[in-house]
Amino acid sequence: LSMAEYPPPTMRRTTLRLAVSDVQGRPLAGARVCLDLDMPDCPAMPLNRPQAVEVAPGTYEAAALFAMAGYWQARVEVEGEERQVYTFYLRVK
Repeated sequence: LSMAEYPPPTMRRTTLRLAVSDVQGRPLAGARVCLDLDMPDCPAMPLNRPQAVEVAPGTYEAAALFAMAGYWQARVEVEGEERQVYTFYLRVK
């Protein structure tokens, strides 16, 4: 997971980029990539599920908007040959 700007700003769209590969390390084209952005310290935060689109073979991007500063969790689900779930933790300024 990489970002156009880190730490990402609040209330301004930023691009999240995911490079997805198969077990042999080849780019995984045509996968279904879903994101779920959550702020664990704020359970009342509304759903934040930006849509990821494939921009090149194995490269997916999503436009994210973080409502407030603090620590966030990005859960990424990849469905290709098999289903994998990854969790990333990030700080928003």
